Amino acid sequence: MREIKPGVFLIDVQDPERRVFDSLFPTDRGTTYNSYLVKGEKVALIDTADPSKKDEFARELSKVDRIDYIISNHSEQDHSGLIPFVLEKFPNAKVIATKKGREFLTDLLGLKDENFIEASELDLGGKTLRFIEFPWAHWPETMVTYLVEDGILFSCDVFGSHYAFSDIWYDDEAYEYAKEYYAEIMMPFRTIIANDLKKLDELDIKMICPSHGPLHKDPEKIISMYKDWTSNEAKRETTVLYVSMHNSTKIAVEKLSGDLVGKVNVVDISKGISMLKYLVDADTLVIATPTALGDAHPLMLFASSIISAYRPKIKRVAFVVLYEWGTRADKTLEGIFKNYEIVDTIRIRGKPSDSDFESIKKLAENLNKR
Repeated sequence: MREIKPGVFLIDVQDPERRVFDSLFPTDRGTTYNSYLVKGEKVALIDTADPSKKDEFARELSKVDRIDYIISNHSEQDHSGLIPFVLEKFPNAKVIATKKGREFLTDLLGLKDENFIEASELDLGGKTLRFIEFPWAHWPETMVTYLVEDGILFSCDVFGSHYAFSDIWYDDEAYEYAKEYYAEIMMPFRTIIANDLKKLDELDIKMICPSHGPLHKDPEKIISMYKDWTSNEAKRETTVLYVSMHNSTKIAVEKLSGDLVGKVNVVDISKGISMLKYLVDADTLVIATPTALGDAHPLMLFASSIISAYRPKIKRVAFVVLYEWGTRADKTLEGIFKNYEIVDTIRIRGKPSDSDFESIKKLAENLNKR
């Protein structure tokens, strides 16, 4: 437990060995489950930790002799899962959440009506907590909590990162993980979050304390990043996603990327690299895939379905499909991305030939026209 301001304590439960989150996203730097203790005349605990880390959390909580309120910014279990444990230790504590949050905590954790109180603001005696609904960041019940006297925003998942740390403050590397986290958790809801962010304009925020990853002592930097990421303005940037089984697709991709101008991200999705962060800013997506089982490679089909669901701000797509005796990959991909401008689809039989390289060059020329 670390005191980050007088009367404000960080309980950072580290999980550096965690390598996947939500059974979907890679976390090569692990993660943390951050909760916060705010002490006035009364004491409030903001969020808890993942139940898998109960022992570590309990060790920290053993240093606390009083909790009057439990603030649940988010009902997902990596935040709320140890609320029942806290209530066992402090049975008189009351839980504060949004209306929908109370419903979710009842369903997920079995909490009862008598466990809750309603409040939009809470005076702890020298410390005032203000609760601001922040829906779809990234569940519909989410809120953030603002500590008025110290200008601290306890932001829950917003502005967070899966990044186990020793230094509690953000550094340049951590910001890259914040972008990855935004892409994987927040991007599907970016238009709603863009409106949520406006609620912060009236606050005097001096520090941001998220539920995962390091803390922000330069709050304007990450807020500006989020405003940029959630806007509809894409950058002149091309992301090329590919899979290559026997190197032919890779040869085609190398030719294409060499002919493209501007910033180009080339991502081999078979390497387990998080792809979504390369779609936060890009205006153009190229998918290159071999044919497997008569269709696009299964990894590319999965990636394409994820991208379609996440709705990044790309404007245009193009496809490079390799095959030998037949394929329906082009039709499948065109169907998945039917709501975007499809610049072109190139079909290459076997290893790319000189004529295929000419087709790739023409595709690059078309993509370079913006």
